[in-house]
Amino acid sequence: MIRGYVPEPQRSQFCGGSIVGNNWILTAAHCVRNSIVREDPTRVDVVAGTPQYGLGGERFHVAEIQTHPNYNSSTMEYDFALLRLSSPITISSAQAVKLADENMQVNEGTKACVTGWGATVEGSPGSIDLLGVTLPIVSNTVCNRPESYNGEIKASMLCAGERAGGVDSCQGDSGGPLWTTVGEGGVPTLTGVVSWGEGCARGLKYGVYARVSAAASWIASTTGVTRSKR
Repeated sequence: MIRGYVPEPQRSQFCGGSIVGNNWILTAAHCVRNSIVREDPTRVDVVAGTPQYGLGGERFHVAEIQTHPNYNSSTMEYDFALLRLSSPITISSAQAVKLADENMQVNEGTKACVTGWGATVEGSPGSIDLLGVTLPIVSNTVCNRPESYNGEIKASMLCAGERAGGVDSCQGDSGGPLWTTVGEGGVPTLTGVVSWGEGCARGLKYGVYARVSAAASWIASTTGVTRSKR
């Protein structure tokens, strides 16, 4: 996601997102309910189909923004938003990801991958290239321990990261995908949306993600999309 009021060839990236339909993007609510976007579709564009957000791919205008009705900016519960693009995505290098359904359970220790153009070190500028890292899923019980988030992790969230830190999503990755592989074929499935955390890659301060299964029915009813187009 980039600032819609900055014209080509400039692209000012500030958040990520996932293609969930040929004209729908799933991102974080805090990416659009802020001073940059103000939930105004004209203030945000989407670039798809390139590993370098500043070059290549295709830029799309946003026609509509839908924020999850239960989003709470204080607790960060239900940190989801959907962007309806003004035209469908047709480039072959950018296709929809399969969505976790409302019954999907992700076991502790499951390997998940998070990608984005965010900072590589806490407080640093974002990356030019799309980067990714594999992290283990952490149970909400562990994530809620006093030395971690002390009860702040709600049912609509999930955590991922190493106990010692060192790898994580970071500023600029918000709204981007956390995915796991499901089934014998190892189908990539969107499990989380980058939401929040204390700093980046700190020990015991796991990354916190909006749990896609908690919003599955809302995503389906808003977009009409229930599974990947692939």
